[in-house]
Parts: sequence; structure tokens; C-alpha cells
Amino acid sequence: QKLNDNATAKSLLSSLVEKDYDNAIVYSVLADIYVNENNMEEAKKVLDKAAAKYPENTGIIISQLNVYIKEGKANEHLDKMLKAVQLEPNNHALHYVLGVTYQEMKESDKAEAAYLEAIKIKTNYYDS
Repeated sequence: QKLNDNATAKSLLSSLVEKDYDNAIVYSVLADIYVNENNMEEAKKVLDKAAAKYPENTGIIISQLNVYIKEGKANEHLDKMLKAVQLEPNNHALHYVLGVTYQEMKESDKAEAAYLEAIKIKTNYYDS
């Protein structure tokens, strides 16, 4: 059942994150609460921790992108993605999210190239 009490949910989820609970959804839901409260700094902290713990979870990475977009800072996310791809050039998920970032920035050719690279790395990658 869905909780309508954000304060209680935030408290419970924060406790789980502090205990390093192993479930990406916990991080995502907590970050969503912060985004809904317009607390982008806390949302970014939670998502950064989640991204370190689950580096191939595209949902987490896309949530990070959405926070940057809401702040009008997609370029900052692009910088992070380019560095991440440089560090892990064979990570299909990073190429996919790089494509999403370019798409949000209305750079279709670069988005397509990134999506194709994701498929080249993992041919059965359904998100691309």
C-alpha cells in the first residue's frame, strides 16, 4: 500500500539508506520524495550514493539526469556522463544514458551515436 505520509516514508527510507540497505528502489523512492519537496541537493546526494552502489542501474542514472534537467543543468550531467564513459568505455548502460542526455539537450545525432554504441557493446540491450 502506498504511503501518503512523506515524513514517515522519508524517515524510514533514510534509515535504510544509512544502513546501506541493498535495494536500488529504496534510493529511488527517497530521491523522488526529495524531488517532490524541491530539495534537489538531497536528491542528488541520495542518487550519487545509489549510482556508486549500482553503477549499471539505468533507472538511477536517469533519475540523476532528471534532477539536473529540473535544475536546468543538463550540461553538468553531460560532463559526468562523458567522464563515466571515458572510465568505463565498455559499459553499455552508460552509453545509453549518455544518449538520453544528448536527447534531452536536443542533440539527436550524438544521441543516436551513443545509443548505437550501447547496442554495439550489448546487442540485446532492449532500452536502446
